[in-house]
Formats: sequence, structure tokens, C-alpha cells
Amino acid sequence: MITRFIYSLHLRERITWKIKRFYPNVSDKNVTVVFDKKLKFDLLKTDVGHQSIIFNGFYELELTNKILKIAKLWEGVMVDVGANYGYFSCLWASQNPQNKVYAFEASPMNVNPLKNNVDKIIYQNQSQWCPLLLVKKKEN
Repeated sequence: MITRFIYSLHLRERITWKIKRFYPNVSDKNVTVVFDKKLKFDLLKTDVGHQSIIFNGFYELELTNKILKIAKLWEGVMVDVGANYGYFSCLWASQNPQNKVYAFEASPMNVNPLKNNVDKIIYQNQSQWCPLLLVKKKEN
């Protein structure tokens, strides 16, 4: 993507929102992130947050930096409620093999993409994940 060549990540983030309409056919499969080139995500290019990852290589820069810093320094557990497609969960797990993640996603539409992205990181660094899906059946 053309914006990936802009070094200042804050500048990259601002420019992206101005020029993204000129690039409607970007790939949303196997998208890499700036901070860990081994991570590859399958995303949804119509989702605004995913567009940030596709064009910039990150989402919410300040939060991403804080999570990466903590994940590298200390092993621990992340509870990701509303995990979406697993961006923060996968970043956390990829930084330290001792890190654990409990990722919860309520939207049935996001469960398979989340599992797909998680499966990719399990293969890469042998992380252990315990799939859990809580569903309340709709009563008629």
C-alpha cells in the first residue's frame, strides 16, 4: 500500500483518511502489521478499523504501542472482550511465548474470522488458545 512508505506513523495515519477512497481494491487478506511482520491478518475492507490496519499497518497507534511494550516486558494474561478479528489478542500473544489471551467475541459474524487469525499465530509461535463460544439461543 502506498501509505506504508510514510515513515512517521502519525503522519501516515492522517494521510490515509484523505487518500483511501482512491484505492478501493486493496487486498484484505494476509495483511501484515508494522510492528510484527510475521503476523498476517485476514480483515474486512469495509470495516473502518480494519481499513486502518490495511492502509497503515496498525490500529490505534498509542494503544498498540502500550500493549506491545507491556507484552514484551512482562508475561501475563490479556482478556480481550470484544476481540473482533483478534488484532490486539494476536499482538499480545506474538510478543512473548508465555503470554496468554482470553479473547471473547459476541458477534457470530466475527467468530470465524477471529478463529482464522488466531489459527495463523498458533501455527507461527505454538501459542495455546482455548476456543470458547457462549451463545444464548433465541427463543421464539
